[in-house]
Amino acid sequence: MIYATYTKSGIGAQIWGTYDDLRTFYEIIEKFWNITEFQHIGAFENRNELIRTFSYEVRKSMNGQRLSRRGSWFSQGDSQLYGFEISWVHLFFSLAALKENWNFIPPNKLDLSFFYSLEHWLELALDEYDISTAHKIKPYLQGSIYGENPYMYQFMCQLNENFFSLGKGKQAFRKLPELLRASSYATVEFNELNDYIEEEAKRLDGKPNQFKIPEIKEFYIAHA
Repeated sequence: MIYATYTKSGIGAQIWGTYDDLRTFYEIIEKFWNITEFQHIGAFENRNELIRTFSYEVRKSMNGQRLSRRGSWFSQGDSQLYGFEISWVHLFFSLAALKENWNFIPPNKLDLSFFYSLEHWLELALDEYDISTAHKIKPYLQGSIYGENPYMYQFMCQLNENFFSLGKGKQAFRKLPELLRASSYATVEFNELNDYIEEEAKRLDGKPNQFKIPEIKEFYIAHA
């Protein structure tokens, strides 16, 4: 089973597992996106863009192209472990998008066990890093991010860029709850970011849900 810790920088998580753990998680994620029959429904296609970037990191890690070490977690033995780093913003939005897609493709018990296990370790990681801020952040793991947002991918990219601009460490981490308010429907911050994305798309002669914020590596990877 996969598990998570916080990065040394405090701006994201490290997700770890054996090859089989990560392969199973990758296969589970694949069930919930890029489904042709649902592409025309609501914000499904926009969520695909978001989930794609998360799925990519899981696949790269299971193939040994991100982090690796030998160790153990749930067993006494010494195992080869693989992992990857991801910012809190990218991770929370990705999980919210996947959960929203459960309305179209219901998860089974194995699917749920992986997601709930990951959430368990993420909550512990948040507490261990800064328990006073963690309780303000946990709601964004539990449904506060608006999953039907037609610009969900664009919101993630912009908020991730904003978060990275704060620097690293606990000072930046403690500003994360305020920044994440923009992910919750009908807040002042949500409306302001929504208007910004629509205005930028209009300026560039594009549709808001197709407006691309450059996908540079540093937007997604929470460097330790």
